[in-house]
This record gives sequence, C-alpha cells and structure tokens, in this order.
Amino acid sequence: MAWIAETNKILAKNPGFVGRRLGKSSDGKYIIIAEFENEEAHHKIHQTPEHHQISIQLMGFLKQGPSRKFYDIISQ
Repeated sequence: MAWIAETNKILAKNPGFVGRRLGKSSDGKYIIIAEFENEEAHHKIHQTPEHHQISIQLMGFLKQGPSRKFYDIISQ
C-alpha cells in the first residue's frame, strides 16, 4: 500500500522514528508494525500535527480503532 510509504516519509522527520511496515495474515487481517528507537519517541510522535492527520486517514481504512502493543527487540 503506497499510503504506508508516503506517510513513512512524513513521519521520518521525527527523532526516534524508524519505520512502519504493513503485513497481511492468511485470513485477510492486516497489521501495521511501527518501529521506534524507544517508547518515548513513540509517545512524542503521537503529539505532532502530522501524526494526527495520518491517524485521521488511517481511521478511513479501519473498521475499528487500532490496538497498540509494545515489544522490546531482544534479538536480530
């Protein structure tokens, strides 16, 4: 989906933002995986006007609001 790539360019201007990827499961469900350097960067980006506009756009694609889970990378 081109929207992810376009909005990643906008969000990339924020310190601590690494990127987002879109995944689709075999049963047709989607997931957006957003990566940040730390949880603080995630919280800060949610306070920006750019993120607010992107969130409004995202809600046009969703049937219900997103659920957020935080994970720490323990191995690569």
